[in-house]
Amino acid sequence: MELPMSPGMCKIKRLAVVLCGALAFSGLVAVPTAMAALPEFYKGANPIAAGAVINFTSASEAAPEIKFPITTNMTCTSAADEGQTNGPKEVRNVFVHLKGCKKGLLGCKTPERGVANEEVVTHALRGVLVYLKKAAPTEVGMVYSPRLGGAAGVVTTYKCTGFPTQSIVGTVIGEVRPLNAEGREWKAIFEEMGGMQKFEKYENEVVAMPHHLVGCTGALVLLDKEKITWEGMTEVKIMA
Repeated sequence: MELPMSPGMCKIKRLAVVLCGALAFSGLVAVPTAMAALPEFYKGANPIAAGAVINFTSASEAAPEIKFPITTNMTCTSAADEGQTNGPKEVRNVFVHLKGCKKGLLGCKTPERGVANEEVVTHALRGVLVYLKKAAPTEVGMVYSPRLGGAAGVVTTYKCTGFPTQSIVGTVIGEVRPLNAEGREWKAIFEEMGGMQKFEKYENEVVAMPHHLVGCTGALVLLDKEKITWEGMTEVKIMA
């Protein structure tokens, strides 16, 4: 059974998260000079044009989980996403639908019209391609953040049976695979290492900040493996 937190404690914790996120947000989305050659989305022999839209959908390959400190973890049976490119380096209008979500025996859902029971839906997210490790073997990631508010914005809200509505804020990095291989499918992988999100930093970040989701009781860990399907042949290309 989930341990309850008083509303006052949650508000104080959330305020601290929002203030820290607001101070660091410029580092999340800015592209420094040293990172001019960020990885890019390619279609054929050319990068996707600025503002060009290629739609995608995704489905989880295993049951997703959000690990909470102190309280019960949230387990879901599946996840489905949709979104679109916004030029060669980012995606936008990403909505994640987590389904069959529970904390212990308690069903959880986003308290909005049209959302099914035990379904948690994010607000609109954006994602930016970054290098997790530029040296070979190169690792590329996608930094996801709320479209409104950045690191200080709300990723999602949810309410579990018998408990108040809670919010999740912050940013999260998923590793992107494969690289330099044109196709209609790619993967975004969110893993745990040492009790934390596996990737909480990326190379040459303007303002260093830990990239993880935050709930009422502290930093969360997202475990998920998403198979993403493009509407056409696309490639995540390592740039020299």
